[in-house]
Amino acid sequence: MVCRDSACESARTQHYQTGIPCVSQIAALCHDLGHGPFSHLFDGMFIPEVQPDNKWQHEQASVQMFHCMRKKNGLDKMMKDYELNLKKDIIFIEELIQGRKTSDSPVKTC
Repeated sequence: MVCRDSACESARTQHYQTGIPCVSQIAALCHDLGHGPFSHLFDGMFIPEVQPDNKWQHEQASVQMFHCMRKKNGLDKMMKDYELNLKKDIIFIEELIQGRKTSDSPVKTC
């Protein structure tokens, strides 16, 4: 899950020079975790049918799953080993997953 290819290593190097962390791959890998079976069909047709008041968005579910994976798999330590700034980079990852600022869409964690 953490960046290991040469392009990402180059981005990690730039992080220390420009302040831009290599978190986009993490966000890209996690963005679609929250989709139900049959992807957008589940999100757009099934959820509204069974829970009409639920404003289901797979991005919010993806952030929740990302938090659970961090907690259950001890990923924070690995991310620290790669010198990510957890306080800032986790928020940025959440924003990339959701396609908006985290403060615009509160997400429950596990």
